[in-house]
Order: sequence, then structure tokens, then C-alpha cells
Amino acid sequence: MNNMHKPSSFKKALSILHVFITTALIVYASLSGIVSAQSDDPMVFLTSHGAAGSSGRAAGFMAPRIAEYLKRPVEFKYNQGSSAAIGASPDGNIMLMSTIGIMALHPVLIPGFEMNPLTDLRPVTRVTATPDFLIARSGMGIDTIEYLVAYAAEASEPLSYFHIAPASIHRVEFAAILNEFDITNVVLDESHGNGPVGAIKAIKDGTLDLLVLTSPYSVPMIEEGSAVPILVIHPTRLPLYPEVPTLLEKGVVTMPNGSWAGLFVPVGTSDADVEQVYSAIKYALEDPAIVKQINDLGMEVDLNESPAEFVRYLESETARLKIAVNQYQVTTD
Repeated sequence: MNNMHKPSSFKKALSILHVFITTALIVYASLSGIVSAQSDDPMVFLTSHGAAGSSGRAAGFMAPRIAEYLKRPVEFKYNQGSSAAIGASPDGNIMLMSTIGIMALHPVLIPGFEMNPLTDLRPVTRVTATPDFLIARSGMGIDTIEYLVAYAAEASEPLSYFHIAPASIHRVEFAAILNEFDITNVVLDESHGNGPVGAIKAIKDGTLDLLVLTSPYSVPMIEEGSAVPILVIHPTRLPLYPEVPTLLEKGVVTMPNGSWAGLFVPVGTSDADVEQVYSAIKYALEDPAIVKQINDLGMEVDLNESPAEFVRYLESETARLKIAVNQYQVTTD
């Protein structure tokens, strides 16, 4: 009798197995459909500044490789300001490129600043180091800081200068230069509006004497001969201009670094998504062609070894700039 029931039991087992496999295939197909739908959605790449600036241009260089690594398109939204990505969904679909000014300077310079990047965002990595230049308009005969000091002291009219915006890193850099070298025969020319466009035109027109600006804007003016580099604000001299000394070499220890750009994601983003974004950035910056594009603008690739290291760096930069703001009495009044 037992042998007579075996075929029936076997058929029943096969039926159960068939149902199990069919269900598993349906679930797998469903999940695969979800993954495919997600991979078709763009990674939204926010930038706090415009497309023509140092961070915007670096982001543009990296985008194709980031898309390749993530296997999804990248959609840019430029000029999103200091509140970009604040309160955004931590779903792994948003990344933000921002700079030293917003992320390290504004929290210590602007009273009641709306954002703390260490708690309102999640830092991922520093991406680029961007040297800043002190430049003089051509035709003045000034090519060293020593000659600038002497020229300013003897000039019958104050030299004009501009720092891009009242809360910019360039304002603090100018404050350091003017204070440390005791340059007093200068006047701030605020007729150019915020941003670099008006100031660049004024340097080229010969109506502005001195300007501090990032390398992507400074290098073209130096190359065309409308501006002369006096100092570079960066830890080391640049291969592009090895004869131009750093501000640090001249003893100004409060300004060892120029500008930098870093990558952030919304607070609450999972460790797995943070690691994926970090890996995508690292993948892009391992491409020699992208590194060359960045270097050709006078910038350097400057990737942290981990998000935790970037957090420590951000903390140290904020502390450094707080000391500088207090030492040079920089305010937004």
C-alpha cells in the first residue's frame, strides 16, 4: 500500500516545487523591474555655485564617469545656494558639490547662518583643491608682493581692490594680505557687483588694480596677459607657475589653503549610499583625462581617504577660519 501512494506524493512535491519556483521567478522579475526603474532615474547633482566656477566645472568633468559607475544618468542643477540639499530626501538620489566659503567660512562669519554642514548634511569627501591667486592688472609693473608693498606706500592715489562678495573666502584672504603686509593705501571698489564677472572685466579694462580669485578665473587672465600673478594661496607652488610664491611661504600661516570643493549628501543618507557616492567620485577621479582637465585649470584632485577623514578636515578648516575671522576682524556688517 505504501508504494501505491509514492507517485501521488511525488506529484504533490513537484507541484509545490513548481509553485515555489514560479513565485520566486515572479518576485525576481518584479524586483528586477524596480531596480531597472531606479537605474533609469537620474542622480541629481546639485552645485551651490554656477557652472563656470571651479566646483561647477569640476563637477561637469566628472559627470560622465559618475553616470557610468552608477549606471544611471546625471542631472545637474547649478547655482542652488547655501541651502541646497537641506531637508532633501535621503534616498541616495541627490549629491551636492559645495565649497569652502559655504561649508567652512559662513558658519563662523555670518551670525545665525542657516546651516551646519556637519549636522544638516552628510559629508562624503573633498574633491578638489583650488588655488586662489592675488593678481594685479597688467601695466603697473608689479610682479612681487615686495614690490606691491613698496608701490602702494608710494602711490599718490590708493590702489583699488575687490573681493567678489562680502562673505567670500577671498575677503578673508585679502584681509590677511593687507594686514600681514601692512598695506594701507588701498580702497575697496564695490562697483563691480557680487561675483567675478564685473571684476574680471575691470582688471582687463585697467580700472581695477588688485583682485583675489580662484585659478579657473585667474589662469586665463594671466595667460592672455591682462593680469600678473603676485601670490598663490595654496600649500605648495603650482607647476603652472613655479616662480610664483605661496602666501604660506611669505609667513602668513592663517592662509595655508586656498579654495576647495567637497561632496555632500542629504543628512540621513544610508552608509551604503554614501559609500556608493564616494566610490563613484573616486572612480571618476581615477580617469587621467579628468585629472588633466582639472589640472589644466590650475586645480588639483584632492580626494579624502574616507568620509570620516573629510569630517575631520571640515572641522579643522572651520576652526582655522574662525581664528582668521577674529584675528583680522572680518564681519558682514
